[in-house]
Order: sequence, then C-alpha cells, then structure tokens
Amino acid sequence: AGLEVMHREELALTVQSTLETAKEFRDEGACCLIFLVGTWVYTPQIVTTVKEIHLPFILWALPDPKSFSLTGAGVVHGSLDELGIKHKLVYGSPEDPKVINEIVKYAKAAMVVKRLSKSRFGMFGGRTGGMYTAAADMTQVKNIFGIEYDQIDQHRLVIEAQDVPDGKAEETLGRVKSEFGRIEPPHDVMIRSVKLYLALKKIISEDSYDFVGIKCMPEVADNYASCCLAVSLINDEGIVTSCECDVNAALTMQILNLLTGGPVLFA
Repeated sequence: AGLEVMHREELALTVQSTLETAKEFRDEGACCLIFLVGTWVYTPQIVTTVKEIHLPFILWALPDPKSFSLTGAGVVHGSLDELGIKHKLVYGSPEDPKVINEIVKYAKAAMVVKRLSKSRFGMFGGRTGGMYTAAADMTQVKNIFGIEYDQIDQHRLVIEAQDVPDGKAEETLGRVKSEFGRIEPPHDVMIRSVKLYLALKKIISEDSYDFVGIKCMPEVADNYASCCLAVSLINDEGIVTSCECDVNAALTMQILNLLTGGPVLFA
C-alpha cells in the first residue's frame, strides 16, 4: 500500500507499555498510530497515550464476535467522543481491501499534515492584480498548518538573475530547447527567462524553501522577463511554485504534491 509500517511483536497490555511503544514510534518518525483493539481493552491505555503523544490515530476493530474486539473498540470510541478527542474508527478484516484503503488514505493524510507543519513557504512579492482569491492571512496559515513563511522582495530575484553568467544561461537554454518542439520568443528574452529560473532555484536551495509563490506581474514581467518558464521548470522538478503568488493554490498544490510525489498542474 506504499506505507512504511512500524510494529512491535509484544502486545501492549498496560498504560505504560502502550505509552512507551507509541513514544518509540513517534520518535522514529511515525505520522500516525493504529490501535488494533483485539478484545476488551482498558480505555485509559489509549486515552492517556494519545493525550501525551499528539499524533493522529486510528482505532481498528476486527469482525470477530468471539473476541469482543468491536465491543472494546466501541467503548474506547465512545470515550474519545466524550472527551472531544478526534480519531478514526475502522471496522473490518485485514484481508478486506476497503478496510486497508481506508487506513492508507488516513495515513497519507496524516503524513501530509506532519510534513506541512515542518515546511517553509517563500512568497516572492504579494497579491497579483487585485486577486482576493489568491491572498491569505499568513498568520492563520501558520496557525492551521504550522507552515513557516518568508516574504521575499522580487527585486532579489531579479538581482540574482542578472548575476547568472551568460554561459550558464546559454547551456541551460540549450537543454530546455532540446526538450520542447519549438520555442518562438527572441533569444534575449529566453536568456532572461532562463536566468530567472536559475536564480529562483538558487534562492530556494539557499533559503531551504519547500514551496514558493511568485507575483511576477506586472513588475518583473514588464521590466525584466516573465516568470512563466521559471515556474514551469521548477514545478517539473517537483518543487511546487504557484503563479501570481497564489497562496491558496500553492497550499493545494503542495498537498497534492505530497500525496502523489509528482509534479502538480498549476493554472
């Protein structure tokens, strides 16, 4: 299913052993926990653990009436609801593809949440052309997703582009031309576009950004070159880059990129 699963051979039968096992998994980088409730369980085992570990988690009950698995999971499920602790309840056999698919989807969502909370977003410029839909309250973004962000003046991007050696730009342009059927803009425009791409790539690397957005219009596009080529190439390389510094698009693209592991279409 594309997941790395951590497990322990020994059963966790006490609050202490459950908590110790969960801590081990958390410290090893787990994105979520699965409590497979095989029979009646002492509810504080799970409640105490999740209140201390702070990871998304699944309660999994098995369809075996003799084991009281569903009864045990049901009591824990109800207790968690009473306490207002968010969780997911799964009921079914490990051989059931639908059950496994439910778990995989939840685990992947938990992975996205964790990776977003440790990510850095670089904003080159600000809102483009009065587009309210592209703007966001970055303090709210930080509060909800945990994403750190920097506001970068587009002037830095242009200065970095102007410092790119012509030879390096020519070499990169040659590679770009080999990958496309036809490129019609004048050569000098293409060189400036390639320099913007190389400058953007350099800044992303130096400042350790996980994804970025670029305003581009009208300042950079009117006075140096459009950022279209830079945005396209960087996205193809797997680094999410939103056009027009669209924050909402950047967030959506980054989520899809983390889920799929591949480039995401921007528009």
